[in-house]
Amino acid sequence: MTRITGRARSCLALPILALLATAAAPVPPTPRERAVMDAIERSIVLPTKAWPLAAYGRNYAWADRTHVVANYLMPSSPPAPNQGCDVMIENFKSRPCTRAEIADMARRDAKSRAAETPAGQRRWFAHPHDLPFIFDGGCIQVTVKYDVASRSITRAQCNGYA
Repeated sequence: MTRITGRARSCLALPILALLATAAAPVPPTPRERAVMDAIERSIVLPTKAWPLAAYGRNYAWADRTHVVANYLMPSSPPAPNQGCDVMIENFKSRPCTRAEIADMARRDAKSRAAETPAGQRRWFAHPHDLPFIFDGGCIQVTVKYDVASRSITRAQCNGYA
């Protein structure tokens, strides 16, 4: 783990991916929403480099009255217990993290992982902007769009890479 510090503030540098855990909680799906999730999951063909459907936590929301969007995300792994921790300081040197910094990063990591949809499970969200997502990562995230009227998947695409 690495913490980058500056004069006015500090921020945690996450390894490779930045998972945006939203404050919005999932909502219980209605029978119609459960049926839509079932229809999508019965018909979806994931991209070639994607993992099997059961490997993803699947997150859904209405884009509008007849379209559903979904983000399928691979749950993150906890950091290795022997993973090191350094604080980058302004002159591009580093120092070891303090016990308090390590504990703070562990709390943040645990909170982030707890907000994820577990592999093989699915959740419904009230708004598309509430869906958890990542930047980059390739097929760690698959974005899905579904047209309810035509009963067709209009997009099933892995994220890009930076």
